[in-house]
Amino acid sequence: LRSVKDLDEICIFSPFNNDYIQNVLAMASSITTPDMHIRHLVHFVKNPDIDGNINYNLNILSNILPYAFSDQLDYSAGYLYISHPISVDSMVPFPFYLLFGKYTVLLSADFENSFFTSSANITGYHRAEFEKTWLLSDMLLNSDTSLDAFIERYKNVSSPRARRFTIDIQPPLFDLKDISLLEKYAADDSLAFQEYMEILEKKIKIQQDDIQPVMLFSKEGLDYFANEGLVSTIPYKYTCPIDITDRIFLLEKLKMACMHDKKIIRMINPARIPISRNTLFSVEKDKRLILVNRDTSAKIYKQIFINEPTLVSAVTDFFEYVLKHPVVYSDLIYSKDTTISVI
Repeated sequence: LRSVKDLDEICIFSPFNNDYIQNVLAMASSITTPDMHIRHLVHFVKNPDIDGNINYNLNILSNILPYAFSDQLDYSAGYLYISHPISVDSMVPFPFYLLFGKYTVLLSADFENSFFTSSANITGYHRAEFEKTWLLSDMLLNSDTSLDAFIERYKNVSSPRARRFTIDIQPPLFDLKDISLLEKYAADDSLAFQEYMEILEKKIKIQQDDIQPVMLFSKEGLDYFANEGLVSTIPYKYTCPIDITDRIFLLEKLKMACMHDKKIIRMINPARIPISRNTLFSVEKDKRLILVNRDTSAKIYKQIFINEPTLVSAVTDFFEYVLKHPVVYSDLIYSKDTTISVI
């Protein structure tokens, strides 16, 4: 990789069954230029009716996400379906491959053997196959960085009675009646601030119609609001810290909301479900996963949304199951009583 001049793209057709692909991507991160792009084709199991197959799909997602959020890589991933994971017994001796420049690396199914070549015929054949397959694939990762787009993703295009699940560092502290309270603490009365408040109001209105949404949060985020008076989702340049009296008012409202369960508000165990202050995870009502990395001090929002059905169903089923068995999974999500006592 380091020796290839004017390298502007790496194409990968391979799962993450071995550290080799991670090592290639780590190397690419260290040498990448603004003009270089990585395209990665992966396979998902179409009907993951056994645990191993759904774990196979989830493992691919968990490996891809760090690269999708990387600032050092221009990374995109497409997917196709197969009936079963490609096994080491595959009749194809080298089912996986990498393309960069004029070179091809062919990889065996068990990653124990590889074949490196600069043959124009071999590279040309695999490049044509990759391009044909890429056109047939669906994009696993769709991303955008504007704040407007960040809020627009909350619009529900289908399944209006489906549940929304979110994991955020802080609990839901505001409803429509609290917009004026936020404006009281405005540190910036610019047009940008007014536009942000309009977008925030739109988001709250959309969420207001949810049917018993599940909203999980971390004690760290709750403590941050209680001690500092700052809201993790609002760019810090826009607001001053909320004073103690209003913090108590908002926390009392939060406690009542938790008690009534119109929204299922629960605290997570950060040791089992770690979440950073700049992260948001959401399962939307139109069957998309949304993962957000935000820098509120710089007003930078990068979000990725995923609509691959087996992944969305696996995550939704997990949340539903955990909430139906709170005693069994009390080490993941704390009970209603514990959540209320902490608030």
